[in-house]
Amino acid sequence: MHSKPPLPQVDLALCTRCGKCVDACPCHSIEMTDEGPVFHCGEQCTLGQACEGDGDCWCACQEACPEGAIECPFEIVFEADDSASGVANSY
Repeated sequence: MHSKPPLPQVDLALCTRCGKCVDACPCHSIEMTDEGPVFHCGEQCTLGQACEGDGDCWCACQEACPEGAIECPFEIVFEADDSASGVANSY
């Protein structure tokens, strides 16, 4: 089961409101405001299951930001091989 990762964090002191993160988001879930980007991931995502299951759009905004103002947190998932059943377990 995949869960949505936490929303990206923005350092507003570095953000110039250039809008490159908005342009880079393939699911159109970022809105630029006077205060900086607002993320609507999960609410307005146009990728549907692909976004939720695969995270295809995850961190495109971070990569597009020329100022390094966006940081995408990540989740570490440990998997152990269950030799008896051949199934990988997530913890």
